[in-house]
Amino acid sequence: MIYVKSILAGVAALTASSILCVAVFALMAFAPWRRSGSGGVGVVFVSIGPVLMIVAALIFASGFWWEFRRLSN
Repeated sequence: MIYVKSILAGVAALTASSILCVAVFALMAFAPWRRSGSGGVGVVFVSIGPVLMIVAALIFASGFWWEFRRLSN
């Protein structure tokens, strides 16, 4: 049962961080942070798939480990 609760805690941590990231990206997209005199748009394409997978795995692992240690004591 400890493992099930730990997995659920990891999924909850991943879900909470995903919601937070979406909120931050939405804020960045709609906030008027333009410099005066800036007339162009710079576009950079970066493959962030592997980076996102590593970050997601670390977030899940931290939530799992936190709950596992909490329930083990």
